[in-house]
Amino acid sequence: MRLKSPRQRRAGAISAQVLAFALWCWIMPVPAFAWLDLSAARIEHLDNGLTLIVLEDHSFPLVSVQALYRVGARNETAGATGLAHFLEHMAFRDSQNFPDSRLVSDIYAVGGEWHGYTWLDQTTYFATAPREHLDLLLRIEADRMARVTLSEADVVVERGAVITEMHSYENDPASVLNDHVMYLTFLAHPYRNNTIGWESDVARMSHADVLAFYQQHYHPGNAILAVVGDVRAREVIRQVRSYFGALPASSPTAAPHTIEPVQTGERRLVLRGEVERKHFKIAWRAPSASNADYPAFLLAQELLAGGSGVSFLQNDWGTVARRDAPLAGITDDLSTWFPPAAQDYVFVISGSAPRDADEAGVERAIAQAILRLHQQLSAGGELVQSRVEQARQRVRRELVFDVLTTEDAAHQLAFFAGLDALEVLLQLPQSLEQVNAEELARVIADYLRPEYRNIAWYVPLAEESAGLQAQYGSTAAPARAEQTQARKTPVTAAEISQSPPRPATGGMKQAAASPRLVRLGNGLPVMLHYSPLSPTVSLRVVTPLAQFPAGSSAHPHQPAWGLSSLDYDLLPDQLDTAIAQ
Repeated sequence: MRLKSPRQRRAGAISAQVLAFALWCWIMPVPAFAWLDLSAARIEHLDNGLTLIVLEDHSFPLVSVQALYRVGARNETAGATGLAHFLEHMAFRDSQNFPDSRLVSDIYAVGGEWHGYTWLDQTTYFATAPREHLDLLLRIEADRMARVTLSEADVVVERGAVITEMHSYENDPASVLNDHVMYLTFLAHPYRNNTIGWESDVARMSHADVLAFYQQHYHPGNAILAVVGDVRAREVIRQVRSYFGALPASSPTAAPHTIEPVQTGERRLVLRGEVERKHFKIAWRAPSASNADYPAFLLAQELLAGGSGVSFLQNDWGTVARRDAPLAGITDDLSTWFPPAAQDYVFVISGSAPRDADEAGVERAIAQAILRLHQQLSAGGELVQSRVEQARQRVRRELVFDVLTTEDAAHQLAFFAGLDALEVLLQLPQSLEQVNAEELARVIADYLRPEYRNIAWYVPLAEESAGLQAQYGSTAAPARAEQTQARKTPVTAAEISQSPPRPATGGMKQAAASPRLVRLGNGLPVMLHYSPLSPTVSLRVVTPLAQFPAGSSAHPHQPAWGLSSLDYDLLPDQLDTAIAQ
């Protein structure tokens, strides 16, 4: 689960001063082709490991600062989930030089705004204010990096706030379903983690746990500081060295070394709850931001349904399918989600349908749309090339909309630097130009295979509560149209023995006889194989049933898929009893 979208978590209205600048931007003439050119950013590395990115833009007398730490839910372990998010809450409370919540109130006081969020790969903090208050924003981030006051009393108070926030997601089917489909998709990699954590872990989280997490992950070597706005890079570098340069060096937090196993078959689950509609998510593992397939997959998403650029802020939980896209119309609210990540993450198709909708029909329609697009791309031709070019232009257009403000620019620079993919972001327009229909067909075939699907449904409860018998069905063997009329008398050992006599025992052992097929009076086949090695009986019954008699050794899907075998190891005088059973 990602915490509330940054738009939702903004900690207050934009100040009147900032709003006035925005209004001024709207009414004043804008030079053609003006934009925030991220490639003009200057990158500095302090001796203690801090990465500083500065982008000058003198359009408005504003400055935006983003401090990002390379730590998130991916760095948590079982029994200690939710620590990164909990610490984010604490880091907005008090620090040595900004007590009594001045970490936020001092920004409000100068007409600025602030917010932050926790996700899988990072924890990040934002602030935007008039340019003359850059010094304040830098001093706040320096305190947050090394001097946050983590009192035991504050941990107790914040625990209640986090658990309350956690419960707010329980009534959101999409959030609940997202948690489950991620656990379905990732068996080993910690990308399966729920960002807010599990309640039992948060409830037991101690002051010592939070303090240790802070000391381990909040330091210059694990941080990226982006400053964008009406500033001079040389002066920003001087200020940053002054406030951050003396902080001790430490190694950055390593990305998880676990490699997710290759998925070898479709996985699915069904949740039931108090929902009015059926909700679904179909997830495939997808390339990371630094993967060579990343540009092509962005284009594939655009061709299938439409995307919304590569800003994590803009693409909160998915982009609704474009009206003319192959996936459009399968459900009214179908959307796709392909968030940038440091390691291979997910591509998700989501939506909902009426409670009487045919789930298999929805899945089939999605699969057919993917297959048709793959076939068209594989066939090539002028029409396909034209569609690819149109998709390429749409993606490039969305990249422009990713960066509309200094705050957007600071976010993108820090975010992709935190993924070790800043160069990927800066070169993305050029990389998109290199993608052709053949490569798009390959990417779809490589990633969106049916056996790589992870399918989760959240469906309404039945109209009436049913007991176990009604839910599981009768314990009687299911009727099969192909079965012959069941005989009324049990098969006996004597009937099975209507075959050549067993080889005599004693004396010189004879070679084992060949297996022999005999049929019972009701036509059922029985294979007989007498062995001279042991006076025992091995009985195997092959059945399509899923319920097994007590005392048997059951082997599902043996000797073939959809069948099961029941094995008995017996002495000869036990055969009649075993057959009757």
